[in-house]
This record gives sequence, C-alpha cells and structure tokens, in this order.
Amino acid sequence: MGNVTTDTLSGKKVLVFDQDPARLQQLKQILEEQAMVFHQAASVQSMVEKAVFFKPNLCIFSLATKDTDPQSVVDMLASNPSTARIPVIYQDRKSTRLNSSHAN
Repeated sequence: MGNVTTDTLSGKKVLVFDQDPARLQQLKQILEEQAMVFHQAASVQSMVEKAVFFKPNLCIFSLATKDTDPQSVVDMLASNPSTARIPVIYQDRKSTRLNSSHAN
C-alpha cells in the first residue's frame, strides 16, 4: 500500500451524513484541510440518493439511533450499479466499520 498524501486526496469527493453537528463540522474541517470536496446529506436516505448523482469517492455516515440498520444502508448502496463500488465508513451505536468490499 502506497503512501497517502494531500496530493492523492486532493479533489476526492466525500459524502457525509452525521446527526451530531459538532462531529460533522470537525469532519468537514479535516476533509477540507486535505483539499477534499465535502458534501453533506440531510439524512441517510438523502445520502443514498445523492451518491447516485454526486459519485463520491467515499461515503461516511453515523447513526446514533436504532432506527436504521447500518448494513441496510450499505446494502442500498451496493444494490445500485452506480454506487456499488463506493467505499463506506460508518459508525453505529456499537462500533465503527469500514466496508469497502461491497463491490459487485
């Protein structure tokens, strides 16, 4: 695995949904410091819909409630050929996971 530098991250698009405004702002600052393009989704469903048009290089989302199963969100992205190869990082109430293996 090669070194990741600001040059390799520059211009990469990241789509983020987080219910915590402070964490969202912190993520935005970190990503923009790396010259990454930050896009925010208003909800998990909005993130899935935006991913089709925005074509991010990465989706990050956090679920603070039990209302949505994070795997169902990953499955929604994986089921659409235009979003199936997007790596996903998510945090739920139990853990943080990286799922980049849902490519068809």
